[in-house]
Amino acid sequence: MVRRAALLLVLFAGCSEGVDARAGLEAWIRISGAQFFPGPLPAPAPDGPMVVDLTSRNNAVFPGQLKKALGGHLSTNARAVAISFAADAGYWIVPAGSPDLNENNLLEFNATASLSPALPPGPRDLEFAAVDANGHFGAPTPQSLLVKDVTVQGLLIVTLKWDTESDLDLHVMEPDGTEVWARNINDFVPPGPGEPPPDPNQVNGGGILDFDSNSQCLIDGRRQEDVTYKMRVPSGHYLVRVEAYSLCSAAFANWTVDAISMGNPIVHASGEMTDADVRLPHGAGAGTTALQFDIP
Repeated sequence: MVRRAALLLVLFAGCSEGVDARAGLEAWIRISGAQFFPGPLPAPAPDGPMVVDLTSRNNAVFPGQLKKALGGHLSTNARAVAISFAADAGYWIVPAGSPDLNENNLLEFNATASLSPALPPGPRDLEFAAVDANGHFGAPTPQSLLVKDVTVQGLLIVTLKWDTESDLDLHVMEPDGTEVWARNINDFVPPGPGEPPPDPNQVNGGGILDFDSNSQCLIDGRRQEDVTYKMRVPSGHYLVRVEAYSLCSAAFANWTVDAISMGNPIVHASGEMTDADVRLPHGAGAGTTALQFDIP
């Protein structure tokens, strides 16, 4: 009863005094502006409120992702929704919004979540439970997410990482002059008219850019881009550049670039991007030279 009373204070009086709440930094999910409660979701009451529906643009997520939008509708007797990964360290309470006149006055809710870098990969249920004015919880409704494994594997890997929410781009110039970057993510050259179709291994076997992180300042929290060679590695001289497309309101961005061949680090570079770098030309051939290396 003490916990339920404290919950009501948080929901309706804006007061967290006496609430057993922590920052929630140990949780796999962190929700902006919400109240964290350690422990599992309370048992549902027989007459508890309902989560009517859930909305999600993309159910594939990755550890460390920022600004994941969550939302849906609650029954009219709800006042909030509890959100938690199954078996997580706790749950978050998000107050319900206004009635949706287009959905029979069901209550809307919206939340913005960040995912912990420690979130294990694989399929995982995110649970939503409606809460009424008396602190009664309804039965949880799961939303199935696929947490991607961000471990990079390949015969040759070139990795760019940076430390602020900026939009940096990785450019890898291959020995034959092919440039792999955000506008040319694969070094495969398609056959011309009348030529035989390509071998699938040829299409996916060379250098491939896996992700254009923070593209156009749509912040995803990944801050990493990789060009990987999983099946074939062209021999010769490689040149790697880092382009500062935008700092996205950050003052600077510290970056590192690593090249790993057959599991062994072969070269490392680091540097800093400032507003002066953003003013340089953009596109193919752009960026600051980070490192060079040769593959026999």
